[in-house]
Amino acid sequence: MNAKEINRAIDEAARLFAGEASPPWRRVTAFYSAPLLYGFCSWVMEQAHKKGLKRLYFLARDGYAMHKLCRMIAGKRAYDIKCSYLYASRLAWRVPGYHLIGDEAYEMIFMRAYRLTLRGIFQRFQASEDECVQCARLAGASPEMLDRPMAVHELERVKDVLSGNPQFRSLVEEKSKAAYGPAIAYLRQEGLLDGDPVAVVDTGWTGSIQRSLRQLLRSAGGNGGISGFYFGLYQEHKDPADGDYMAWYFSRRSPVHDRILFNNNVLESMCAAPHPMTCGYREQHGSIIPIWKNTAGNAQGSSRAESQCRLMLEVGEALEGQVSAGDGAVLLQCLKRRMKKLCVHPSADEARAFSECLFCDDASESYLTPLVKDISQEEARAYFVPRRLLNRNRKRVKKRADLFWPYGCFAVSNIRWKAWYRFNVYLWDVAWSFRK
Repeated sequence: MNAKEINRAIDEAARLFAGEASPPWRRVTAFYSAPLLYGFCSWVMEQAHKKGLKRLYFLARDGYAMHKLCRMIAGKRAYDIKCSYLYASRLAWRVPGYHLIGDEAYEMIFMRAYRLTLRGIFQRFQASEDECVQCARLAGASPEMLDRPMAVHELERVKDVLSGNPQFRSLVEEKSKAAYGPAIAYLRQEGLLDGDPVAVVDTGWTGSIQRSLRQLLRSAGGNGGISGFYFGLYQEHKDPADGDYMAWYFSRRSPVHDRILFNNNVLESMCAAPHPMTCGYREQHGSIIPIWKNTAGNAQGSSRAESQCRLMLEVGEALEGQVSAGDGAVLLQCLKRRMKKLCVHPSADEARAFSECLFCDDASESYLTPLVKDISQEEARAYFVPRRLLNRNRKRVKKRADLFWPYGCFAVSNIRWKAWYRFNVYLWDVAWSFRK
């Protein structure tokens, strides 16, 4: 099939389940999310089949819809590949490994984020309220400062003070060792320590979760290789011991526009799962089950996520009957053009389809903020390149947190000069891509 035929097939499949009168979230799911995830899952299954893999592990929560789509594809193509869903998260796999990796643990605990607070930092190793207060005092801060936004230079100071503090390091090690046993028991229960090669499927970005998994498996005697199938990777993996990393939509070596005209926060919202984040594991009636984070108002746990997943599966089944695996390269180029349009030039209705999505970039999920929101003219001006350069050179706390999807916020807001602000975001992202 050529690009015109594939685009026609996508549109026809989408219209079957989302007509003109459908709500915006349903149209965005049918015309963008479903074809995109179908394309990725088709590639995953084709690669796994060629490699002779017998089992794939899909990582929560981004892997929820992918798991269902890949099971459908495996059935349609008669592939002998078992698709399993793993309750996982960066937090659930990092904390048990902190005591194994020395100073690398403190690089992760004191990692930068969109929104920095002392409480958020301490929750990266699952500190209790009393332990947060204790750690704040070790850092020379009062308990009242736990939720105060921090500037980057303040983070560096706290890191210097605490990473060398024996009392702080002892607490981190204690929390890590307490989480280690249940985590290893869960991985063993799910078959990751059977000695067979392990293959995981996830959205990607830095690939750090595969490294955490490798560290845990190796510590428990696991000797099978690890490979990861990822939607996209912003970084090259550094340690060959972590296994193979394969990317579909983009990698560090891809054309720069594939990365900067894409928004990973939008994709993660498309991949919403109807359950909360996994933050650890516990034993119940002889089985190891996930401990879920209790976060009020979490959009991931809404019925919308389940409805969205069902719609993706319906559209995916329709596409599986029309687009062959051999058309994967053409399909990918068609999907890239669609995603560039959605991520950079969304209509107001398309952007509003994500208005209920609450998002957090931090491993601890210590806060939730809307992916899309109305912003003022002054908030838009903050994205003017000279202002951003000036603010980067000032050691102060930002007055406002960065937007997770500036283009989407511009689309829904009653502001002037939207094209100008889009251009400034584009310029910034181009320049920043060459610095990373």
